[in-house]
Amino acid sequence: MERFTIRQQTLQTNIDHTTHRVDQIKENINRITEEGNRVKQGASQLVTEGRRLQEEIKRTAGIKQF
Repeated sequence: MERFTIRQQTLQTNIDHTTHRVDQIKENINRITEEGNRVKQGASQLVTEGRRLQEEIKRTAGIKQF
């Protein structure tokens, strides 16, 4: 019976460790997803600002009228 209890405790320890690692991985995935969304939003803002700047340069250079 003692061997069974030791084996059961070992298995439970391994399950707990695995569960903890899975939770950590989920947190990391969520963090990476959030960061990816922020990067995507920043890239979109850069594109918009780049277009605005391009138009302003054209107007300043006299290529495009105001």
